[in-house]
Amino acid sequence: MTSEICLLVSLFFLEYVRLYLGYKGNLTENKKILILSVVFSLPSFFGCLYIAIWQTLIYKLEVIISSVQLVFICVGIVMCLIV
Repeated sequence: MTSEICLLVSLFFLEYVRLYLGYKGNLTENKKILILSVVFSLPSFFGCLYIAIWQTLIYKLEVIISSVQLVFICVGIVMCLIV
């Protein structure tokens, strides 16, 4: 249980950094920052996948929210690679 709380806190900070880098990279059109945002998307993707599937106690609401977040992460990665 404690490890899952630590995962949620670290996932929060990781998502914040990922979204900030994507925002700044998009505004400045800097490809290095956008690639760094994609790199931060991978641990965020697996952390969200852990919350949706492998967590000790799973609620339906967590599965739904994590699934939506996984979709947004995948769309962000695809859009970053296309542009």
